[in-house]
Amino acid sequence: MKAKRILALMFCILILVVSNAAYAGVSNGYQSYSMYSSDGRVTNVPGYAVGTYQNAGWSTSKEDVITTMYAEDGRTITVYKSQVEDYKNVGWYESLEDVTKVMYAPDGRTVSIYKSEVEAYKKVGWYESIEDVTTTMYAMDGRTITVYNDQVEDYKKVGWYDDYADVSITLYSKDGRQITVLKQDKDAYLKVGWYDSPRCIDPNAPMIAITFDDGPSKDATTTILNALENHHAVATFFVQGKNAAAYPNQIKREVELGCEVANHTYNHPKLTTLSSGAISTQVSNTDTAVYNACGVYPKLLRPPGGSYNDTVRSAVGKPLILWSIDTRDWQHRNADTTYNNVMSNVKDGDIILMHDLYPATASAAIRLIPALQAKGFQLVTVSELARYKGVTLQNGVVYNKIR
Repeated sequence: MKAKRILALMFCILILVVSNAAYAGVSNGYQSYSMYSSDGRVTNVPGYAVGTYQNAGWSTSKEDVITTMYAEDGRTITVYKSQVEDYKNVGWYESLEDVTKVMYAPDGRTVSIYKSEVEAYKKVGWYESIEDVTTTMYAMDGRTITVYNDQVEDYKKVGWYDDYADVSITLYSKDGRQITVLKQDKDAYLKVGWYDSPRCIDPNAPMIAITFDDGPSKDATTTILNALENHHAVATFFVQGKNAAAYPNQIKREVELGCEVANHTYNHPKLTTLSSGAISTQVSNTDTAVYNACGVYPKLLRPPGGSYNDTVRSAVGKPLILWSIDTRDWQHRNADTTYNNVMSNVKDGDIILMHDLYPATASAAIRLIPALQAKGFQLVTVSELARYKGVTLQNGVVYNKIR
């Protein structure tokens, strides 16, 4: 009898547990939940309907249907996702990176600012690109390093350069090839048949410098330049500044052909009769006329008539180049005489004087250029002659020949 009562009690407990569980399931199924849509609507739904709403694009979290938008002036706003395109159309962005920019200072500092602040930062020395505040530096042994612009001078002091041309040189071969190598490797390349001139000048072979004074002129200079070009030769032109100003295209062509343009004063005065200031004016005015014509300043000077004194030497600020062969073409104006004067006297290292004003000189040049080459002479500029002969031209020093 007692066992029956215990069994009945256990049955009642079981019925109570099952009833409570059933009640809890019914209660949860009708519990209310807030649901959010991307267009801003909010609704409350019973628990059993949550899945249905989620399948239709609703979310149980408001954060799932909103987005933070950014303006270039630093403002932010939170909008529903359905509003994003409308805000984009009026200048808002979804990403903070779209409205900010990293700015760079020459001393290495960086800062991230809103785009509306860019111009204000640029006015006080900041830059939009890191390339604007950095410089690649070069060492003679081939190393490179990128430094901030504020560091450039410090690196220069310890042997670095900010121009690759300072540590390299272009070499040439007789078959038309060219290569750029480090200057420290130059000699090794020269030994195996490369040259440091596009005309492949052999420093061990005879060479001379033909020079022309007083030009440029229209016709004689053109004829001479044509002859030089036809035979891949060059010369040095000591020009008068007034003529350089009158015929700038001739000056430009001289430089384009690899010739050297040098200073012969502005209007050919006898410099020994002038003051130091007047000499300087003659030189500087000619330098300016040449530069205006071709973008290159003359490095050498020939005093008119070859006249100089201590005042001239100190005032010109350039090496003084005279000559070792004077053709006196200005006097006799005879092509044969000019030709014979050169061919019967020429030697390695000579500087030959002619004038590109006279038709007879131009005719002589047409014959002389190939004849000198056939005789084994390389035709170079005065500066090239000095370089290949190992002579450093000094300001105020007079040179008649370079051997």
